[in-house]
Amino acid sequence: MRRVIMCFLAVVGVVFATGCSNETTNENEVTRIYIAHVLDESTENTSWANEMFRAALEEYLGIEVIHMTEVSHVIGIEAMRSGHLDLMFASAFSIVNAQEVLDIEIAGTLNHSEVNPLTTLFITNNDEISDLSDLEGHSFAFVTPVSASGYFFPAFHLIREFDLTPELVTQPGYFFSSTVFSGSHETSITGVSLGDYDAAAVITTVFNSVINSGIIGPESINIISETSPHPDSSYIMRSDLPEDLKNQIRSFFMNWDNEEYYLNAWGFSELRFIPGNYDALDDIRLMLEMLDDN
Repeated sequence: MRRVIMCFLAVVGVVFATGCSNETTNENEVTRIYIAHVLDESTENTSWANEMFRAALEEYLGIEVIHMTEVSHVIGIEAMRSGHLDLMFASAFSIVNAQEVLDIEIAGTLNHSEVNPLTTLFITNNDEISDLSDLEGHSFAFVTPVSASGYFFPAFHLIREFDLTPELVTQPGYFFSSTVFSGSHETSITGVSLGDYDAAAVITTVFNSVINSGIIGPESINIISETSPHPDSSYIMRSDLPEDLKNQIRSFFMNWDNEEYYLNAWGFSELRFIPGNYDALDDIRLMLEMLDDN
């Protein structure tokens, strides 16, 4: 799987060959940076909150900040590698992948593990399924092959729980009767509620957002298990940015205490950005080694 991701990075580099890049003066002073939020765990208010964040960062740095949208994990990494993206919010899984192709630094880590640990939920609408062992022989939906919360964490959880062979987890007839990649957490939730597949793995933030919105009634979905908490996600920045700019960016994160932003972006006003813990990425590397080249 890691090889697939790295090959895809090489292909999508063409997209950014003539794209955006930060602007500098003759004295190499950066006057514009590009940022992106590439997680698929967004809530209904994330776009509004991201704009609030972008405007505040722009004011704090005193330079233009442009927020890139419609950026996936792999495209975001390639954009940073090719110098067309300066700062992005990414899962711990994406950070480890980014470290394989470029030098990055953590600008600020969102302390979900301290306030509201994020997990992946195993959900179903099938009366025959009441715990993880009942998943055997049923259809199952992951999100995408490169989704940490929608594939790697739940697959890793099942492999350890039932001593499964990693490269066979998604193979029809091995553990599940069939598996699909739905494309998004929302699609997985809807698919389970409609009976398109017997069960699925989805992240807590999106599940809670969908249920709270009233789109799907809580009575139509059962949570049968969940993974251990995910490592916290972070904003990462390219290491080759000017040192004074990187220090300013870190300072912004450590002082960004706007409760309205955290509440609307993540549902918890108590969240804050804290200094990055690089050691927390070790579990992701272990997971990738186990699932590598599936």
